[in-house]
Amino acid sequence: MHSAPYTPNIDLTGLATLAIAFTSIFALWYQARKQNLSLSADLILKLDDRFYKDKEMLLQRKRAAKSILAGKLDNLDEIFDFFELIALLTKKGALDKEMVWNTFYNPIHYYWEAAGTLIKKIRKETPLIWQDLSGLHDQLVEIEKEKDDKHGEISLTKEGIRDFFTYESQLKIS
Repeated sequence: MHSAPYTPNIDLTGLATLAIAFTSIFALWYQARKQNLSLSADLILKLDDRFYKDKEMLLQRKRAAKSILAGKLDNLDEIFDFFELIALLTKKGALDKEMVWNTFYNPIHYYWEAAGTLIKKIRKETPLIWQDLSGLHDQLVEIEKEKDDKHGEISLTKEGIRDFFTYESQLKIS
């Protein structure tokens, strides 16, 4: 006596429903991710405009640069507060970290390195000040290391810092 081969009882309707549900969830996730990326790009462009084109910010950068070149660390609060805002928005997920690196790595790194001793002193007295910026700076340096395989370590020379702030001190404000 031959018995019929076993055929599992598969509910094709249930499987199709499950596949549709997974596809819908994936589509919603993908759409939300794209929308978040679009909002992040829009926000980074607004911050870019503010940092690189806003007359008041250009004036603040010019003052800060002149101060740094003179061996003083005055007029830096506005710049670091702006960078702290970028850091907080990045930490909260409103800004894409790679977009922040692409747009603001150089100024954040140069200002952070030039004012390192002041920042450490201020943060001893007020530990929460520029707290998110500290973490963002470290993350951006790591991205820079990954992107630029020529450097084992990212360090700035005194001449490079001087050149950067000389340029900043001569910003044209129209």
